[in-house]
Amino acid sequence: MKMRWCRPLAGLLLTSMMLISCTSEPAEEKDKPAIMDVQDVEDGQTITVVPAVPAKTGEDTTKYQIQTRLTDFHLFDSTSGIAWGVTRNALRIYYTHDQGETWTNISPSENIPFPGELEYGKEIWFTDASHGWIVRQTWDRTSTIVLRTNNGGATWNLTALPSGGTVSALFFTNPSTGWIMASDFANETREQKILYHTKDSGATWAMYMQNSGDLAEDSRLPVLPLTGKVTGIRFRQNGEGMVTLNFEGSPALYVTKDEGKTWSSSSDLDTPAACSADAGSKPQFADAIDLSGWLPLKCSTSGKTRYSGYFTSDSGLTWDFSFMPLAVPEHPESAAVPTFLNRREGWILLNGAVHYTANGGRTWTRFAPNRILSDMLAKYPEPVKIRFASSRVGWLLIEKAEDRKSLLMQTTDGGRTWRVL
Repeated sequence: MKMRWCRPLAGLLLTSMMLISCTSEPAEEKDKPAIMDVQDVEDGQTITVVPAVPAKTGEDTTKYQIQTRLTDFHLFDSTSGIAWGVTRNALRIYYTHDQGETWTNISPSENIPFPGELEYGKEIWFTDASHGWIVRQTWDRTSTIVLRTNNGGATWNLTALPSGGTVSALFFTNPSTGWIMASDFANETREQKILYHTKDSGATWAMYMQNSGDLAEDSRLPVLPLTGKVTGIRFRQNGEGMVTLNFEGSPALYVTKDEGKTWSSSSDLDTPAACSADAGSKPQFADAIDLSGWLPLKCSTSGKTRYSGYFTSDSGLTWDFSFMPLAVPEHPESAAVPTFLNRREGWILLNGAVHYTANGGRTWTRFAPNRILSDMLAKYPEPVKIRFASSRVGWLLIEKAEDRKSLLMQTTDGGRTWRVL
């Protein structure tokens, strides 16, 4: 019998679960496919799921179909990746190793409720297909749980941060070493910032930095300021790292050389007056070891708004500004934010067509409309995210937000043609 959680009891029940291991859910019955969204399921994402573990003798291993609404994804390489969503407070996360032909359900137990959507780099992080972490916060933010797996989601173990709070960023450099940035309080422009660090894969967490009170406003102190909202963190194996903040539309960069214990401000993100970053705009990197990254901006000149941004080639420690002659659409919800594989190659879905650049955004080529992509955009007109694992392989998530429906698509020819995963 499945356990149903009541909101007032969630904190007490989670406390009692700290020392138990959570195993992925067994596959749903073949003749009763799990429906992840209840409305018009024939228009949803249909994926083929296979057992997470080798079948026992005589066990039925027939593939079966489920429906789910996906809200985010992450590519490991050209053939493997994960995608997930939250339905009825249960996290559903799936892994593919064959370009989406089949998927494995690697979800933690549905007895652990999740109150909302999860974002990669904030609540979810994987260093590879085997090692991953998921942050689960209670509705009142008084308890922050970290789930971890070292076997590709076959089992999940639980631990808790030393104190509650709202997590703003999550990063691991390798399966053992990671950081979580959290906040005890926050408003539109300020937040108390607490940095936690682990060296044992997330089994235990130590507080490495905390800014509190008016002392954090003193720029001479080696902590992060109270002003500004964290949009991303990133570290290197040698303990060097960076954090990006958003000061009411202006991005800022702080760097560390001692694993996050002390910080100093950098002038690399000295944004031109005509440019700004969206509140949720954060650096884009392909994976934990990728040195190349991209931070998007919007710049207004001569009455027109165009995409621009910063590039890095040292994992975010230094950045260079690049202006791009690519117009922002009149209706921003109809376009995906540009994405870059490296300093040269980038893509954007704009006005129903994919555009490609091979020179860092100085010029863009508009690919001919693809019939399958056009048909799907008619049903799911709002791009959520586009990312590429190589010059040829990329994923695109589109949605119809008002109906709470989404669709994940893939290209294997650099964005010219697409198929539904």
